Amino acid sequence: MKKLVFVALVISTVASSQVVTIKVTETQPFFKKNKNTCEAVIASPDSIGLVELTASYYIIDLDCKTSTFYDNGVFVSILKFKSITTIGDDICITFSDRDKYGSGTRFTTIICFNIKLNMFTYTYYSKLENLTKTIVATSVILTSNID
Repeated sequence: MKKLVFVALVISTVASSQVVTIKVTETQPFFKKNKNTCEAVIASPDSIGLVELTASYYIIDLDCKTSTFYDNGVFVSILKFKSITTIGDDICITFSDRDKYGSGTRFTTIICFNIKLNMFTYTYYSKLENLTKTIVATSVILTSNID
């Protein structure tokens, strides 16, 4: 009987976890000099990159405050959030990340998504380049168990 109660508790905990999966297949980068917000970069970018095909996949667990990232089907990292901000239907998570080229440079990253609008952005500021980059998913599928 104790095992049955334990299993029921585990299942109810897992079932109530707030998880968002984000599959990105196409992106477009926007750039702006100096440190800026995502909105400022998109509203008046200094330059806009070409649309790029990608195979990125995120699993964002809002309860455990983790973001698991896969690139081209290969596990890359699990990062802990610093914060979660919700404004209306927009959810933004902030975490510390390292550059993907192995230099060890750390930067603050903000991922924002809106499940109802199927919107996803990834923004970070590079001190080395004095540049804010916002990557907008132009083709994205978001799924969630959030009400």
